Amino acid sequence: MKLFVFLFLLTNTVYANPLDRVDSIIGEIPIFSGPNCHNTSLRALGLMQEIRYIHRYEMDHFLKDQCEPVESSVGALGVIFRKGYPEAYHSFVVLEDGEVLTKDGASKRAEPKRASLDEVIELHTDAIKTHCRVRDLETCEIDVRYFGCSEKKMRFSKLADAWEELTRERKSFFEPLNQERFLKSFSEVAITESETCAEKKGVLQSYKLSALLASQSKRGLREQEIADAFLEEIEKLYQSFPCEPRFYDFFE
Repeated sequence: MKLFVFLFLLTNTVYANPLDRVDSIIGEIPIFSGPNCHNTSLRALGLMQEIRYIHRYEMDHFLKDQCEPVESSVGALGVIFRKGYPEAYHSFVVLEDGEVLTKDGASKRAEPKRASLDEVIELHTDAIKTHCRVRDLETCEIDVRYFGCSEKKMRFSKLADAWEELTRERKSFFEPLNQERFLKSFSEVAITESETCAEKKGVLQSYKLSALLASQSKRGLREQEIADAFLEEIEKLYQSFPCEPRFYDFFE
């Protein structure tokens, strides 16, 4: 398997040291499942604050709109792609001495950790090989690209605040007032048939999947019923928005 490596720099960071947040993130155990590799990387670099799932559509738009190619350096955002396809398969932050900050999956049991870059590339090369074998795909080479990015601009502050309140603790997710506030904020996101429609809906899809993952913390039949009803309302709102999320193609 041939490895293609592209190098890209971190720009417009808030902290003098782009890795100031890394130590506080390593080993953290979130209340809910949901935070994945993309969320961990962006939070570590100070590019977003919300603790939640980042869907590939949202990450795709973020990389396209707010990241630039740069020289390789500590603090760069690394992204693994299956060669020829725009989906961001995995992301990490470059640290010192050949190490990276990485998180394997969205489970709350998968802690952010330091690992060698070679180890991460080997792990996800094997995962992509398995994916190709199951799907009978021919292209199984990987691209590793490095990005430097500005702070995330596609952020809905009221929705983010409502999400933070909803997920403040395990029980707060199942409280009707918190759910109502979140649904109201979700419904008020302005989406029209415009150039930003697909990007905005990609962010909403991330929130929708974040809620699905958080609902897995349910205990007992009553919380099961509350979670199911809440997810149903989110799905109705999501489906009411025009357009569909879409990928940008990095390999055109």
